[in-house]
This record gives sequence, C-alpha cells and structure tokens, in this order.
Amino acid sequence: MKICNKGLVTGNMKCQMRDIRAEEIRMSSECGPYLQMGKLAQQLANHFQKDPNLALEPLLAHFMEEVEVNLAADTFDHAGFIQRIQNPLKIAANATGKPRRKQFLLAMVDALNGRMEEVQGGQELNV
Repeated sequence: MKICNKGLVTGNMKCQMRDIRAEEIRMSSECGPYLQMGKLAQQLANHFQKDPNLALEPLLAHFMEEVEVNLAADTFDHAGFIQRIQNPLKIAANATGKPRRKQFLLAMVDALNGRMEEVQGGQELNV
C-alpha cells in the first residue's frame, strides 16, 4: 500500500507491498527470521528512496509491526534477534549515499534500539 505524505493510497505500491508480505511469510527456520526482517527493511528502504511522496511513518510502523509479530511468536533471545536486524542496517545506512534511504534505515535502527531497550528492561511485549 502506498501512503504518501498527503495520506493518499494508490494501487501501484499495493502489489509491491503484497509481494514483500509474501516474501516475509517464507521465513526459514534454518536461516532465522532476522534475515528476512533485514531483507524487508532493505526493500522498504528502496521503496522509500525511490518515491519522494512516500511517508516514512507508515512504512516504519509496518516494519515494527512485523518485528513485534516475530518477538511474540516464540521465546528466544529477543535482544539478539533485534541486534541481528539492527547491525546490518547501521552498516547499510553508513554506506549509502542516498539521503532518503539513509533517513529510513536510521529511523529503523532508532526504532529497533527503542524496542531493544524495552526487551532488555523486561517489559511485556506490546502485541
């Protein structure tokens, strides 16, 4: 779904978001869901970079909802899961020369950092 800064929804991005969602569902336990989450983050960053009318907040909210789904799915090292997503995003943000992509990646890193603080503080999952 494409939500621009004016709150409009258009069909072009709808198919791409459906494809991204289908890719997420194909998570493999042998690879770990953090790899698929990293892939989703990169895809969303690409969409955000390419479309200047795309608002950051709805994409970031979508990404963090997927993080929450994974955190609630099982008991495992939640902080490690978040770090495995966050670290490659930091590297990608520092390596890119594209300002909107960098903005989006850093926003994801900040959101993940906030969520990790909650996990490490022993707070309940907000699902």
